[in-house]
Amino acid sequence: MTQHAELYLLNSVSEVLLNQLMPVVDLRTQHPHFFRALHLWVMRYWLAQLGTGSYSHEFQTVIEFIVRVLRPFDQYSGRSFERLLQEFAAAFETRVKQNLNQQHFIELQNQLTQCFQEFQKKTRVFEERVIQFETQLAQNASASQAARQLVNQAAAGGEVPDWTYQFLYEHWLRLFHLTLLKQGEQSELIQRGQKVLKDLIGAFKLKTFEEVQQGFATIISPLRNNIRELFASIVIDESVLDDFLDRLEAFHISILEGNELDIQWMLIDSQ
Repeated sequence: MTQHAELYLLNSVSEVLLNQLMPVVDLRTQHPHFFRALHLWVMRYWLAQLGTGSYSHEFQTVIEFIVRVLRPFDQYSGRSFERLLQEFAAAFETRVKQNLNQQHFIELQNQLTQCFQEFQKKTRVFEERVIQFETQLAQNASASQAARQLVNQAAAGGEVPDWTYQFLYEHWLRLFHLTLLKQGEQSELIQRGQKVLKDLIGAFKLKTFEEVQQGFATIISPLRNNIRELFASIVIDESVLDDFLDRLEAFHISILEGNELDIQWMLIDSQ
């Protein structure tokens, strides 16, 4: 069947217009069913307008609504969006068979709006979960960085054995990290954790017999109890904590016994 020249031109113009209005989604290839339904409805309206010589602004309202709804989406928008397009296509296919009066546009607009509102209800819960997850990721990353800064500040310039360095940047950092997430930077546990850490750094400055002997009762012995109490606030492998405290005790006992220390010392940077 030969297509009338004006109809062929109208078909081409309306197709180009729709592609220009909604460039984000290639509707022809990604959602051909919806594209055909919308395209047919646009042509049906224009043909009716040519026949009557009148123009309804409600037509523009429908087009603007469709453009506004579709513009943020792309081919990765998911099944919920695909179902929305299927509902839109069904609405245009049904309405294209009806008379294109003012009531037609009002009912179509209401139907499309209702479909979109249902779509929003279904996706809002998912979006809120995504936002919550991303927020938690951001908070977690921020707390992790802040925890490292707290360790660095409390231990700045200190020189510790390699096994202590590892404990600080694994378990002490985790203590600060979890506390920041749960209680915030001004919590009593953060303040106590920094004080005990400073005491630990100070204990490693006692490297002679006289220094250790003088500070054993006032600094070294209380330090072990304070560290154990501090880490009671989080879940930590008891064997790991016991091993660290045993090494700390053995360090100072070796000095009192005059044993040579075979230790790799690590300097803690304030940054």
